[in-house]
Amino acid sequence: MEVSLQSQQLRQRAAVDRATAASSTLSNVRDRLNMSADRLEALADQSERIERIKKDREDNAIIPAR
Repeated sequence: MEVSLQSQQLRQRAAVDRATAASSTLSNVRDRLNMSADRLEALADQSERIERIKKDREDNAIIPAR
C-alpha cells in the first residue's frame, strides 16, 4: 500500500509539473499575442496617418496653369 501511495504522489506531482509548464507556455503565448496585437495596432495607426498625409498633399497640390 505504501508503494502505491508513493506512486500516486509521484504521478500527481508530475501532473502538477506538466500543468505548471503548460500554464507558463500559455502565458508566454498570450504575452506574444498581446505584443503582436499592439504592433498591428501601431502599424494600422501609422498607415492611417500616411493615408491622411497623402490625401492632404493631393488636396493641397498646386494645379499647373494651362
